[in-house]
Amino acid sequence: SCNNPYNGHCYGSIFSNSPFTDKKIKYTFPISEIKKIIKKTYYQRNSAIEILTTNKKSFLINFHSEKNRDSFYSFIIKISSNEKV
Repeated sequence: SCNNPYNGHCYGSIFSNSPFTDKKIKYTFPISEIKKIIKKTYYQRNSAIEILTTNKKSFLINFHSEKNRDSFYSFIIKISSNEKV
């Protein structure tokens, strides 16, 4: 089930450190906008995923470990499949 429902849709948020300031940046989009999720390497480590959206944006997210990446990947796959049902 969705932990963040709004108007019947599930939304996800991605927080990022800005390379230009000390502030965190938050990206929010409906889970239904996820077109594809790809496991990626980052500096030769299996620790990243790329999220492609239907509005032609992509997000590359690097995690501290492959285990964290795989847990997040499984969670997103689960909630996105629940969203489409």
